[in-house]
Amino acid sequence: MLQIQYGRSLTKEIKDNKPKSKINGLFQLWTVDTIDIKGKKYYLLVEKATGMPLLLTNLEIKQFHDVIQGVVKDFIFITPTQQNKLIEIFKTDKINFVYNNRSTNVKAFKSIKDMLENNINVFLQLTDLADSKTSQVKKLVTASAAIPTLNFEVGNNMFTKLILNVNETFPIPASRGHFIATTEFEDLLKWKQYEGKAKRGNAKIVKEVRKNNLKICWNFMQQDKLDPYTIEPGLLADFLNYYLLQKKILFPTSNLAEATSYIWLKTVKEQYYGDLLTDFIKIFIEFYRFLAEVGLITEKDANLVAENLHYLHVELQKNNNYIFKENSLAELKLENKSRNNMTYEIKAQLRDFKPVMWRQFIISGNSTVAELEQTVLYIFNAEFGHMYDLYNLKCHQRFGISTFDDESLDPEKAKVSFFTQNTNLLLVYDYGDNWQFDVKIEKVYQSKQPLLHPQIIAGKGYGIIDDIGGVYELQEYYDTPKSKLDPDLLDWLGERIDLDKFDIDNLNMGLAK
Repeated sequence: MLQIQYGRSLTKEIKDNKPKSKINGLFQLWTVDTIDIKGKKYYLLVEKATGMPLLLTNLEIKQFHDVIQGVVKDFIFITPTQQNKLIEIFKTDKINFVYNNRSTNVKAFKSIKDMLENNINVFLQLTDLADSKTSQVKKLVTASAAIPTLNFEVGNNMFTKLILNVNETFPIPASRGHFIATTEFEDLLKWKQYEGKAKRGNAKIVKEVRKNNLKICWNFMQQDKLDPYTIEPGLLADFLNYYLLQKKILFPTSNLAEATSYIWLKTVKEQYYGDLLTDFIKIFIEFYRFLAEVGLITEKDANLVAENLHYLHVELQKNNNYIFKENSLAELKLENKSRNNMTYEIKAQLRDFKPVMWRQFIISGNSTVAELEQTVLYIFNAEFGHMYDLYNLKCHQRFGISTFDDESLDPEKAKVSFFTQNTNLLLVYDYGDNWQFDVKIEKVYQSKQPLLHPQIIAGKGYGIIDDIGGVYELQEYYDTPKSKLDPDLLDWLGERIDLDKFDIDNLNMGLAK
């Protein structure tokens, strides 16, 4: 039953008041309040579980249905099947209004209302509320969709919760194919009893699954029919070993819709467009076809994933005006001699770990990009036992030697002076554990004396632990009391590593050698 809670401001307007009752189910509980937009009264509704906002001009069930249906149809981060199931939820004849004076003071609602009120002018530029030629419903759909874009953090949090809730409520499980026995990797049925269970407390099983996932990835990438895609191969490992294993033990067969959600999130966050997006989509379609060939899913399942991803691709291209300008890599000058003697001040940060681990350091423009890569990894305590590459995703450039990309730039021939101030880079280390470091060129300036070696200025946190399983395993290690840590993990480490420790003097001594 759909329930909308309201506060004191609407007591005179809403007469059909019902007693408060416990609500279960997705999108069933909302909070409403009025909001003034350039002298006109609107109703702002915010869904409790996800923070999803709606903007209406009245509280009648028909307008609610029409607007929510239009908004859901724009949810390209879920599959068309899931969109239709979600719309079915709202096919009710009545809304129950419940008075709750505290509802409009809840932080989740108040933050969205404050955000909208404080950004009205920007909001109006994103919408067509004043356009008399556009239908009322269409204007409200556009306006509702524009609200989360006013703040990246709020929007990202909302979409992440939406994806999680929809995929848990409306999963699209794969059908079982005829598995072809192989010595290369094991059948996922081996861990079937753990599917959907919490990752915490199942460290040994998670480790086994991740190891098997890497074998599946490796076998997939070895196929002769695959083109040398420009997308980094670590994305498949990231999808299988981190995205699907964030909190629960899930497999690529658990929910075929997860591929759509993952690609949408990555595209928005990393700005994968043009040929890069096409390759991204293509490699996932081929991966699911591979799963069908080895019998982990059926051909029908693989075709469904392909259909969903083609739909996502078309919709992403519709909504994006960014066009890649292809570079002729052979013609690129890999240094700027006028900046070779300048000092580069750079900030590097480990992705997806809390509290944030970061380093502020300086390096000469005359240093090679390979030296920059090595500096970042060294100051985060990497052991250099795995491959690594540096990406400038906006310019579609990769610095590194890789069998998956014939157009990589040689980091030994490129210099730091190649980069300009405010350039954002991504360093990926170990395509199994998939450590990712955001690297930003913050300042470029002339020094009184040439810089002989890199030097750390400031930072926080120890760094990474090689082969622990990646950032999510590192986070679990950090959050778990020593008394509850897996004994096998402690035995492997030798001693507990203090991830809050940051020895700047020792690291700088190493950089000076």
